Amino acid sequence: MKLFPYISMRINELDTAINNYLTNRFKNFNIKYSPASVYGHIIEVLKGLTQNYMFYLEDSLTEQNKYTAQRRRSVMGLASQSGYQTFMGRSARGTLTLQFLQNANDELESQIVYIPNNTQVKCSLNGLIYNTLFNSDMMVVNTNTSDIFYLPVVEGKFETQIVVGKGVELQTFNFDCGFDCVDFDYVTVSVDGEEWGREYSIYDMMASTKGYILKSGINNTFDIEFGVTNHGVIPKVGSNIVVKYLLHSGANGNIQSFLHEHTKFTFESDIYDYGMENVSLTIDVCILQQDGSFSGGSNMETIDTIREMIGYNSRSLVLASPENYNHFLSTFDDIGYKRVWSPLGSLLVNALLLPNIKSKIENGGDYFTLTNEDFRMTTIEKNNIQSFINKSGSQLAGSELQILDYTIKKYSCLIWVKKSEQCYNEDALISYIKNTIGGFFSEIVSDEYIPISDIIYLFKDNTEIESINVYFISEDNELAKKNGYYYVNVNSYESGESVIIYKKVEVAAGVDPHVGMDTHGNILLDTNTYFPVLMGGLYLEDGITYIEDGIKIIINS
Repeated sequence: MKLFPYISMRINELDTAINNYLTNRFKNFNIKYSPASVYGHIIEVLKGLTQNYMFYLEDSLTEQNKYTAQRRRSVMGLASQSGYQTFMGRSARGTLTLQFLQNANDELESQIVYIPNNTQVKCSLNGLIYNTLFNSDMMVVNTNTSDIFYLPVVEGKFETQIVVGKGVELQTFNFDCGFDCVDFDYVTVSVDGEEWGREYSIYDMMASTKGYILKSGINNTFDIEFGVTNHGVIPKVGSNIVVKYLLHSGANGNIQSFLHEHTKFTFESDIYDYGMENVSLTIDVCILQQDGSFSGGSNMETIDTIREMIGYNSRSLVLASPENYNHFLSTFDDIGYKRVWSPLGSLLVNALLLPNIKSKIENGGDYFTLTNEDFRMTTIEKNNIQSFINKSGSQLAGSELQILDYTIKKYSCLIWVKKSEQCYNEDALISYIKNTIGGFFSEIVSDEYIPISDIIYLFKDNTEIESINVYFISEDNELAKKNGYYYVNVNSYESGESVIIYKKVEVAAGVDPHVGMDTHGNILLDTNTYFPVLMGGLYLEDGITYIEDGIKIIINS
C-alpha cells in the first residue's frame, strides 16, 4: 500500500505528508504526536541527514563540472587535474632614485652607507611595500655627493618557510598564500644551504639534477615537488629545506609615471653605516622617489579564465603561435587592448598593445584629458614584458615577439541633446554624458568600427534626455578636405613579396571623402594598426575653426 499519493514531491511537501501520516497513525493509538516528542526528534534527525545527503549529491555534481562549479577551489582543482597550471599573479616592478641633500653629512655620522638587498621601502600613495633587488648582497652609496643612485624594486613581501626532508620520492610541500598573490619568478629553494634550480617537468631532470618542480595548487596555494630516483636528486632524510617566496598585491602595485610628483617612498628596513650601525635615511637627508612608471603587476587568473583553460595542458601553451602569445599577454593587467598576429609561415609574432586606459583615469570624464603618450606602452613596460617572456621558459626557440604601437587617429564627438522636463540641472547632465562616453571609449572592444548607434544606446534609459544626436569628426577627413588629397595603404607585390605602399587619392572641392568614417558618419578604420581616440585638438576643413576638446555637448530645451 502506498503511504503517500505521489512518488515525486518536494522535500517540504514530503515533510508535511510524513507529519500528517504519523499524526493520524499515532492518534489511532491515543498517542499525541508532535515535533517536540521523541518520535518527532527522530524524524527531524532523519530529515536533516536526508537533506545533507541531497546537498552533498548536488554539490558533488555541480562542483565537478567546469561549467557549473562556483568555488575557486573546485575550478582550480579541475584545472590542475587537466594539466593546466593556473597563473598566480605577477608583482609590479620599477626603479627608485635616491639622492642625498646637501645637509646629509651634517645629519649622518658616516659618508658611506650600506643598503642591504631586499630592503623594504613603503609607498605613500598606495601604502604597499616594495623590496630592493640588487645583484649583490648590498649596495654601497656615498652620501657626500649629488649623484643619483638607482634602486630597482619589486612590490610585495618576502616570506621564508623551513621544512625538513624525508628522503622519499616525489616529496611535496604545500604553502598557503592566504589572500595574496605569489610571484613564481621570485621563488627560491635551498637544500642544506645550496640553492637548487627550478625545472618544468620531472622528466626534464637527470638523476644528478638538483632541482624542483613549482606548481600552482588549489585554494590559493602552491607546491614544491622534488624528483624520483632516476629523475632528480631526492633531499635526504633530515635535510634543511628553505623556501623563500614573494607575496604581492598584483595590479595594485602599478604606479603611473605621471604620479611621481605625488608619490614618496620611505625606508622601512635597517640601513647601516661603515661601522654597521643603524642609519636613519629620512626625508631630511635624502629624496627617494620613483623613476618612470611601476608596471607589470597583475592579479591571479579569474575563475572564468581558469574555467576556459581547463582541458588545455600547459605544455600546449608554448609561446610560438599568436593564440598562445595572446593568452600570455592577457595575464598583464597593465595591458588594455591588444591585437596579436603572425605572418604566414613566420615565427615572428607581432603584438599591437594599448595600455590599460582605465587605470589612468578616475572617471569617464578624465578620458578627455589624456594625451598621445597615454595611449602608448612605455619602454619600461615593453622591456618588462620581454623579460617575463624570457623568464617563462615557454618561448619556442626561434620565436620572437615584436611589440608595436598603435597609430592614434583623432576624433571629436559633437552631441546635441534635447532635454526632457525631468532635467533640472544641465551641468549635471553634461557631466553624466561626458563620463558615460569617456567610460565607453576607455574600455573599447573594437578598434575598427564604432557606430553612432552604440553611443545613442548608452542613454536609452535616461529619463532626462528626450532625444540625442551624435556626430563624429575625423581629423584625417578634415585634413583631406582642406588639402584636396589623402593617402591610403595599398598592398603591392614586388619580387613575389607583399609590401605596403602609400597611394595618393585626390579629393575634389566640395566632396566629402569620409576618411576614417563610413558614409553614415560612423568611425571606420581600414588599417589594423590604427586606433580611434576622442582627443580633439583638430581644425575643420576651413583651417580656422578649432575643436579643442574631444567632446562637445550642446543642450537644447
